[in-house]
Amino acid sequence: MMTVEIPPELEQFVQKEINSGNFTSEAELIGEALRLLRQRKLHELRKDIDAAVEQLDRGEGIEVQDEQSLREFFDDIKDRGRKRLEAKQNAK
Repeated sequence: MMTVEIPPELEQFVQKEINSGNFTSEAELIGEALRLLRQRKLHELRKDIDAAVEQLDRGEGIEVQDEQSLREFFDDIKDRGRKRLEAKQNAK
């Protein structure tokens, strides 16, 4: 069993949703919230994939010729990813 602590204003929202009959339990509401979050993340991933495919269709892809180029390509991706993550964490 998972125990979740939420802020009082969200607890009030949860109780209001249950009392109004929209959900029968906290578990049902949390399950729906998690399904929606997963759906949103999948939607965002699909948008990113679609954008990448469009770039490839426009000839903007990168052709990797050898193992060294592949390593450099992945190192660049990791560096950019770390910078994005750091910027995102610093923005909070």
